[in-house]
Amino acid sequence: MRRKKSVLALVKRKAWPSGAMRDFRRGCEETKIRLLEEIKRADRVEDMKGFDAYVTDLARWGDESMYLPFHVGIYLLAKLTKPKLVVETGVSRGFSTLVLLKALGDNGRLISIELAKQIEVARGERAPIAYVVDEDLRKNWTLLTGDGREVLATLKEPIDLFVSGSDHQYLVQNMELSLADRLVPRGGYIVVDRPDYNENHALLDNFDKPGYSYTIYPERSASSPLKYALVWKK
Repeated sequence: MRRKKSVLALVKRKAWPSGAMRDFRRGCEETKIRLLEEIKRADRVEDMKGFDAYVTDLARWGDESMYLPFHVGIYLLAKLTKPKLVVETGVSRGFSTLVLLKALGDNGRLISIELAKQIEVARGERAPIAYVVDEDLRKNWTLLTGDGREVLATLKEPIDLFVSGSDHQYLVQNMELSLADRLVPRGGYIVVDRPDYNENHALLDNFDKPGYSYTIYPERSASSPLKYALVWKK
């Protein structure tokens, strides 16, 4: 007969997280503190003319363990362009969600799309997505779960800023960018996370044509091969 676990063992399992969960929480908190410090410094950038210089300079001394140029870049973009509606795909721990909500304040809304409501930290242990996003920032935030293609197809409002940050494979990224292009009006922006993953094919197939302007930036540091692209619909 299978022996039942003791009450003490069950309490311990619930009360004391594993080493993996402790590392996850500590890593999230340390990264969050560093990121919030950096976006506070970035507030001195007054317009889009200073955007390029700031994020490029940030990449020169960027930490390979963090995505400062990417997260500070989307923070500044949302802060400076003042979008009414932002949509992002891919949430995970929620650092992009955090900086976008910080930038928007009470002046805009963010819709995030993710496949599930939890992320796996270790075998049998999960944490809620957007783990680092404080409750007081969530009033203008909507989380939609499901397949990105299906969820995006249900959106009807114009999107001022779209951030593609889910699966970087060509088929998925190309689909997201094609759908986003229909929803983002002229004058809007599209951010493409890791276009290099599919050798920029999805980026170029959608935006290497008249009416669009794009710039590719380092995602971590100037020496890192990881990139993100900023597209402007003229």
